Amino acid sequence: MKKVLAIILAVIMLLSLCACGGGKQEEPKKPSYPKEIFTTKEKGYSFKEMWIYNEDQQRRIWGAEMIPDGIAEGEKVPLILYMHGASGQTPPLKTQAEQLIGDKVAGFLFEACGANSSTPQSDGRGWTNVHISSRTSDLMTAIEYVRTLDYVDQDRIFLYGRSMGGVSVMIAAGFFTQGEFPGIIIESSGLGATWGGMLNVSERSEHVVEEYAITNDQWEDWVVKYPGDVLFVCAEYDIAPYASENSYPAALYAADVYRRTEGRDVVFCSLPNPESTHTWNSFAEDDKITAINAIRDFVLAR
Repeated sequence: MKKVLAIILAVIMLLSLCACGGGKQEEPKKPSYPKEIFTTKEKGYSFKEMWIYNEDQQRRIWGAEMIPDGIAEGEKVPLILYMHGASGQTPPLKTQAEQLIGDKVAGFLFEACGANSSTPQSDGRGWTNVHISSRTSDLMTAIEYVRTLDYVDQDRIFLYGRSMGGVSVMIAAGFFTQGEFPGIIIESSGLGATWGGMLNVSERSEHVVEEYAITNDQWEDWVVKYPGDVLFVCAEYDIAPYASENSYPAALYAADVYRRTEGRDVVFCSLPNPESTHTWNSFAEDDKITAINAIRDFVLAR
């Protein structure tokens, strides 16, 4: 009986070793990115949703391509990469981007991790006090992705930043000093005493990414490293909900900083309707038309 039990035990041990690959656990396979979620057909374009991956921070980012209909084989079109504001909401940017689809200007939307506290699609659910450097890190991931798209004219990629996203775009653009982007578009955003405070790292700041943590006393020297053209779009009566100063003079101030460097065009689109306040959602209809025309002219001229 003892002999039989010994044989049974030996067989069990052998089977266990085989199942475990000789005692070594296999590493779980990491999903490959980008990973398509699904594509829907919209009027005049395809909306292709996906996950992209921030390798440095090890997190998933929701993104979506807006691909105009009628792109011929081998044709290359311009693209605007849109960066949302503090709330992390992308639907308003989608509505805005649709205005340029007929001009064959593609779009890319994404949601920075931890930005959207109400309906998050990216990783970072429940995060608070996410520092702007974290958002900028995700923007850099999105930039890396759109530069791989075969239908995009790589010499005509434009970065668009709304509100807090405008600050991230100005920071990110400073890393591209060789003319990689012909233009950046800063909407309802700027920098000044109060706006600049969001750059500084405090005890409450979370998810700080040191590489992109440009401080308020560094930003003027930093942003002008970007050599391309800049379009500012801002309502004259714009007061950001999280800033004690009017956004309009902050935008004027940032525009003046860019003008200190020769060789670039700095265009300022002022929206004069008193009903227009902070960001596209709050623009009066006539100012929305003015803003879209300014963006269209800026992109198609480059």
